[in-house]
This record gives sequence, structure tokens and C-alpha cells, in this order.
Amino acid sequence: MKEEKTLPKSPFERSRNSAQGSATPHRLPYIISGLFIVIATILAFVLTNPSLPRISSTSQTASSTSTSSSAKSQSSQKTTSPITNLTLSVQLHRAWRSVAKANPNQRVSIAIYSPTTKNTYSYTNSKNHKFYTASSVKVDILAAVLHNQNGKLTDSEKSSAEAMIVNSNNDAASMFYGKNYLNRTGLQEMFTELGMTNSKAGKTFGVTTTTAADQLRVLRQIFYSSSYLNDDSQDYIKDLMYNVEADQRWGISAGSKSYYNKNGWLYYNAKTKWIINSIGQVTLSNGQNYVIAIYTDNNATQENGENLVEDYAQATADVMKKLN
Repeated sequence: MKEEKTLPKSPFERSRNSAQGSATPHRLPYIISGLFIVIATILAFVLTNPSLPRISSTSQTASSTSTSSSAKSQSSQKTTSPITNLTLSVQLHRAWRSVAKANPNQRVSIAIYSPTTKNTYSYTNSKNHKFYTASSVKVDILAAVLHNQNGKLTDSEKSSAEAMIVNSNNDAASMFYGKNYLNRTGLQEMFTELGMTNSKAGKTFGVTTTTAADQLRVLRQIFYSSSYLNDDSQDYIKDLMYNVEADQRWGISAGSKSYYNKNGWLYYNAKTKWIINSIGQVTLSNGQNYVIAIYTDNNATQENGENLVEDYAQATADVMKKLN
């Protein structure tokens, strides 16, 4: 009987059997070599084909740097951007309180009106205290006289008006405050007409009492749209305030680019000590303009009071220069 030979299995059968069981050890090298060939082929194709998208660590870094720079730029803009109208009141009061804190013994009433925001901002460290106007009231007197005379003055009256504002001449002010012109009643009538409820005309012009916010009502009639003064009267007062003599240009001018001002100074009694005031309109380097009134008393010396007024004026200008 012949011995039956076992024929080798076909490739198909070998493949099927391999699927059912583990590959024999002697075939692993061939499988691994095949995988390496496939991987190498894919890499070669990718590296030699420039049209395919690639991931670049350099571009990622650049993108990250650009994003970071943009964020820093935005952060910087937020830090240095001008203040908005919403925060203006907060910034002004903070600045004014800082000056008041450094000068606790001196009383102050300060106010500004901004045509940009169309709002008035005011501060005082002496609530219900009335401040003597001293010579600052001479602007009020001239405004009332011009109103009553429809803006018309004789040459003699113009000479007196110039002396009253430019040189702060008391005799000229007393003439206009006398019975032949305005007198005490006439000035009080202007206060009433303009809604200056915290102002009272004095027996003599220098002891008229007021607040900074009240004085803005007169200044707004001079420098902005007016229902009280005609255009010629406005221009006339502004011209005189622009040309005050050199030694009287301290005060609200601090920190400004250009200004119109009228100051007042008076030692009245031991209770008020030196009364130092400054009113007017200023324009800053950023184009912002506003009318401002600063009233102080209980200053030990005139110089001390002038420095205080300028501290308030400078603090105000520093804030307003940041306004949009």
C-alpha cells in the first residue's frame, strides 16, 4: 500500500488559516518590513508635494505672538484711553478732593460747565458756606449794566468798564454799582433772572456772596449761547477778560492753552482771612473748553490762596485733557 503524500497548501488556504490563528514567528520580519515601506512611501509623498497643507511650529508661534501683541495693544489702549463722559464726574471729584485733603484748613467752592458734555460739575468742602466775591463780581456788574443798556456804552462808560475789568479798578466798579447805574437792587435782579439762588448782592460790591455753581450761570451767558446778553455785549466782556493786566493772570489759567479770566482778592476779617477767587473760561491743548469758577477763603496769605486756586485749576485741566 502506497503512502499518501501531503500536498502543500495553496496560498489561499495559507491566508485563511493565518486569519484563524497567529502568524508563525518566521513571517514577522516580512510583515514589519512591509509596514516600513508603506510609511516611508507616504512620508516621501507628503514631503515632496508642496500643495499639501503643513503644520508649522514657526507659524503657530508667530500667530501666538501676533495674538499676544494684539491683546497687549488692546490692553494698552484700555489703560491709556481718554475718560468718557460717564466717568468725568468721578474723576473731577477725585482730583478736587485730593487738593482739598492737602489743604484741610481752606474752604473752597469750585464748579465747571463743559459744553462737550453739557453738564455742570461742582464741589465744596464747606456745605452751605457763602463765599464773598471780592473783585470777581465786577464781571457780574458789567454783564448787568450791558443788559440794562442793550449793550450800549458811552465812551466814558467804556473807559470805566475797561478800568474795572482789565485793571480791577474799585472806583469804576463803585460807579457802576451806584444809584445812577446798577445799584444793589439791579445786581440782585440779574441774580434772580439767571436763577442764581445762592447769590446775594452786598451793601458794597465786594461783599456780595455767591457759590461757584451760581457764577457759572453768568459765565455761560458770556461765553456760550445767551438769552441775557447780545452778541456785541458778549464779545465786549470777553475782550476785556482776555486782556487783564499781566499781574492778574494767575488762577484759572493754570494748565490751560488760552483763557479769559477775572480774579478777586480781599482780606475781609479774621474769620475769612484772605479771600482768593478766580473765574473765567479756558481752552486746553486737546481743544476742550469750559467755564470755571473757583472761590476760596481762610487762606493765611494772599500768595497761599493764589497757589491753592491754581492747584484746583491745574487738577481740573489734568482731568479735562483726558476727555474725549
